Amino acid sequence: RTRDRDATVRARNRIEHTRTRPGRHQITNAMAIQAERNLALCKEVFDIQSELALGIVDQAAFVAVASKLPDFFAPSFALTMGPGLGDAEAVDFRAMTQIAHPIFENVKNTKAEHDCSVLNNDKIRALAHRTAVFLDAWGREVPGTAGTYTFEHIVGFDATTGKITEWRQTWDLVEWSHACAKRDAVNDAQIFGRNRQLYYDIMGAWGAGEFDANHSTGESNREKLAAKLFADDFTLDPRYPSTYRRDACDVLYDGPDGYLRWCDFFAKTFATPDFTVREVYPGEHGEVWAVGHYTPTDVTSNRATPFRVEFVHRVGFDVKGKCAYFKIYNGPQAIHLDALGAPTDDAVPPMIPTPPRPTLDVEKDFQKVLALFELNQRRWASGAYAAVDRDEALAAIAEVWDPECVVDVRYPSRCSTNLNAVLRGHEGVRRWCAVLSGYDFPGFRVCRTARGPDGDVIARLAFNARVKPTKASMDERQDCFMRVVASRRTGRLTHCVVHWGPGRVVEDAALVPATSSPGKFFAVVHRPVEEAEASEWWRAAEASFDDPASLRKTFERQYELGYYNHYFLPEKAGDPNAPVLCLWESADRKS
Repeated sequence: RTRDRDATVRARNRIEHTRTRPGRHQITNAMAIQAERNLALCKEVFDIQSELALGIVDQAAFVAVASKLPDFFAPSFALTMGPGLGDAEAVDFRAMTQIAHPIFENVKNTKAEHDCSVLNNDKIRALAHRTAVFLDAWGREVPGTAGTYTFEHIVGFDATTGKITEWRQTWDLVEWSHACAKRDAVNDAQIFGRNRQLYYDIMGAWGAGEFDANHSTGESNREKLAAKLFADDFTLDPRYPSTYRRDACDVLYDGPDGYLRWCDFFAKTFATPDFTVREVYPGEHGEVWAVGHYTPTDVTSNRATPFRVEFVHRVGFDVKGKCAYFKIYNGPQAIHLDALGAPTDDAVPPMIPTPPRPTLDVEKDFQKVLALFELNQRRWASGAYAAVDRDEALAAIAEVWDPECVVDVRYPSRCSTNLNAVLRGHEGVRRWCAVLSGYDFPGFRVCRTARGPDGDVIARLAFNARVKPTKASMDERQDCFMRVVASRRTGRLTHCVVHWGPGRVVEDAALVPATSSPGKFFAVVHRPVEEAEASEWWRAAEASFDDPASLRKTFERQYELGYYNHYFLPEKAGDPNAPVLCLWESADRKS
């Protein structure tokens, strides 16, 4: 009887337990339904992708497909391309297309197949097979690049919404890189040579004044010359922040007429008798990279920079030999260009040159300098340079950078002046990286490198950019040229200059919070009460300003509390009797 009674109790308990929670078969059914839903969605996505793949994957195709695919993706999702060609923990669909476009540019697919299978209720595995051939910059098939390329995708879905939260795309990078190298060799050998001469034709005509409005050949001849050299859809991009010349410096110039308008502006604004193109190099897809310098004098004010301003030109041409785009990347010395047009001499700040590149102690072995550059990129990407522990960060920097190194990354941002000074030594590199840690750089990629005229590595970097404090992303994909020189004596990087791309002009908009922000602004005036305590506060403040990692932790704590400090404006820095004005913004309607 006791055994029967115990069995009855156990059975009753099992019945009550099944009444209070779903059975195993119910959970399994729910998971199966979820997996089936995800599989169907994944197949639909890859059906669309296969349609897209059967042709040349260019920007226009991405625009067309953008109307179909975004709804499948979460507003922010994790991305892997390669890996290492475009990895990010948080991107939106637009950023993904910007990252993917240059990777698959000039690849023609003739056959596209895919197969999707369930990994678990949250993830689907998709194998996409592409029979493809690489094309050179003129659309010709590159010998030795035809084959079938298999791409494995692990696609993760949100359990509730069914939106894609992970897109992990990997493939055989060795085979892919070999095909890319063959394509680059064709572009360099057969296309760059012609484009180099066309670039010199443009610069020669400009230097001779043939594009000037008052040239002796007349208006009609300069228009004919511009129509001969520039495509109808040509774009000149010289954008650079300006206070006194914003209407001319902050716009794009389209078509042959646009190039003439830029020439008119430049001629009436600057005299540049020493304008020099030092060297040209093959860029991606046969485009021309040109480095040079000039010493500008403002025609109206007669002010001149007491040093040279460096530039990099990035110029592309179409199959017919007409210039399709011309982008200007100003060196950090250009931060003083705007001051030449200031209304009064009092408005002209001190002009600080970039310290010259070393000429004697220079590592001439390009491969050694390139290896240092690549090591630097890996260390920076790992976060080692911005470690919270100061000694740990400086130790990592010391493995790559010379103790006396110079870093000049200046740019005239109206909202951020953190890097508007020449940085020196390991502390300077640490400060640079601490500022960069305030941004996310999804899809960061070293596009190509070249050997510069001063033993330097010239590298074009491309990336998307997101400002962490405002959570705003720059709509344009950003790029810049980085030039580094290594010391032969120490075997470390000793000189670095960054030429920011014209697209960076949109940064100020990303740094300024949206007008629709639910928060409020507060102007706070701090007035010293006790001079001794104020002096002690200044000593502590100055110490924190010299410690970027500590300062970053302070900022992060402020973000957590829902506040952001836009400006810290002492009437006189370090004066224990002077007031300080601060501008704060709250994340919501705090009182």
